[in-house]
Amino acid sequence: MSRPQEVIRCSKLSIGYQNGSQKKIVLSDIEAVFGRGDLAAIAGLNGSGKSTLLKTITGLLKPLEGDVFLFGKKITTYHQAELARTIGLVLTDRPDDYYLTVYETVAAGRSPHTGFWGRLNADDRRIIEQSLNYVGVSHLKLRLLNSISDGERQKVMIAKALAQDTPIIILDEPAAFLDFPSKIELMQLLRQLAEEQHKTILFSSHDLDLIIRTADKVWLVGNNAPIVQGAPEILLKTNAFARSFGNSRLTYDPALGHFQVHKFEKGKYQFVNDNEDISLISSALQRRGYFPAGDSEADLKISFTDNFITIVKNGETITFENFEQLIYGIQNL
Repeated sequence: MSRPQEVIRCSKLSIGYQNGSQKKIVLSDIEAVFGRGDLAAIAGLNGSGKSTLLKTITGLLKPLEGDVFLFGKKITTYHQAELARTIGLVLTDRPDDYYLTVYETVAAGRSPHTGFWGRLNADDRRIIEQSLNYVGVSHLKLRLLNSISDGERQKVMIAKALAQDTPIIILDEPAAFLDFPSKIELMQLLRQLAEEQHKTILFSSHDLDLIIRTADKVWLVGNNAPIVQGAPEILLKTNAFARSFGNSRLTYDPALGHFQVHKFEKGKYQFVNDNEDISLISSALQRRGYFPAGDSEADLKISFTDNFITIVKNGETITFENFEQLIYGIQNL
């Protein structure tokens, strides 16, 4: 199998801010490669340096040390117009063109291609319509940007990046203000773009569940540790997510996909036999401070029959007639 074309490379990269002769390094010694069609995430807590890294990769900030290469060429040698035809940038901030229509907003993505006067020709209009259709917002094209939902607005901004017709799309916290269904729909759209149009897509996020569901590659940033890179499954297996996001009071549970607070631990549980609802019951138990027993003695032993669910606690047997009764009963354990 041939390797994908190299699109972005970071080599001995240190990023941060410079004021005169004073440098503030945020992250250093970054090495990474992204290929054509990759959907990659920069993951980290707020303030960990994700946005600074994205700004450096897009050319908004100059590297303090080392280099960023786009298609083998140093980003510092790109002219602004050349960068605009190479990278489409989608930010979390509300756009300046908030009182434009959806069509006008997407059409603005064609500006790197329309020359000094910005006149749209038939080819430009075709690309705009294709971009609107691709992300599913063509029915909104006459609406003002300030009259649509956050999820719809994010789709419009991606359509604008599509109309810009760049091989790279970079997004800063694209799902930050979206509800859960909108987040999943947005990330599936990005997955579709990477696979069908072979775009290299890089996004930042602190939402681990979203990252694990969608990203091919992950950069873990921050927590006073070197950047860790890999596929989400590798980072789960090696506990890299827990080390980067956890602390003395929190650990990340890869099975449940969220963090647990140590101080709320009441005891251990163990399932005596199998049941289709075990994962849901585990979630309810862990929310109330009970954790899997492993090799230790369980404080709660849970078993299932055709008619009942029983929990044995301190020698006392508690019987529940159905799943709903059990879930409410766990709250009183």
